[in-house]
Amino acid sequence: MGRLKRWLITGVSGGLGLAIAQAALDRGDMVFGTVRSVAARNRFEELAPGRSVAAILDLSDASVEIREVVESAATALGNIDVLVNNAGYCLLGALEEISEAEVAHIMTVNFRAPLEIIRAALPYLRDTCGRIINISSMAALQGTTGLGLYCASKAALTSATETLDAELRPFGIRATSVEATALRTGFAGSGLTSAAGRLPQYSEMRAQRETAFSLSNNNQPNDPAEIAQHVLEHADSTNPPVHVALGIDAAVKAAAICQARTEEYISQQ
Repeated sequence: MGRLKRWLITGVSGGLGLAIAQAALDRGDMVFGTVRSVAARNRFEELAPGRSVAAILDLSDASVEIREVVESAATALGNIDVLVNNAGYCLLGALEEISEAEVAHIMTVNFRAPLEIIRAALPYLRDTCGRIINISSMAALQGTTGLGLYCASKAALTSATETLDAELRPFGIRATSVEATALRTGFAGSGLTSAAGRLPQYSEMRAQRETAFSLSNNNQPNDPAEIAQHVLEHADSTNPPVHVALGIDAAVKAAAICQARTEEYISQQ
């Protein structure tokens, strides 16, 4: 494993972000996490006093605040070895229903803010030949009805990760996109936001999607703690993958999606 690491992780109030942070803390690492409330900050800092530090950060806010938080993380930790862009949310709604403001918000939180955090962290990651781990989703590989903007935001993050890995390898920095399947987190509950606009043409689709989310909430097949251990392994690897599919049958599902697209391309020749 080598020396202990210094982590900057966004969204450590719960879910996968907290699971990754806890796994890192359990082995003695230091973690600087971002949260959205004073109460969440206090809870996180109580996990391992002196090694778990948190700051309040609204990812939809100005980039100036993002850069200040990243600088605070580097100061508190002594530098940054691993950056995990985990924070994000899901927006439910047909593409026709979603307002311009809603489009801007989810793309900022799920894509533009992670990119800005990466830019701010790169001077520190160059010093440490660090790792960037972007928590994407299997949704990045295939559009899904009612989740078009979420899929698009994750696809953008995954695509940017590929480019980052190619651009940053000369500096010893590696980037990995984690394309995870359903986790037992708040994704289908508190992490789910619905578009304000509701067109009657999509009422049946919306009802089906809402029912599916309700039934899956807290019943997803994958344990965040197990996924977190895999994330640590990739952070420690000297040759991490650019893409990793995590979760039960994740690799099989990803392969099937890619195969179907390949067959579609070939059929047009």
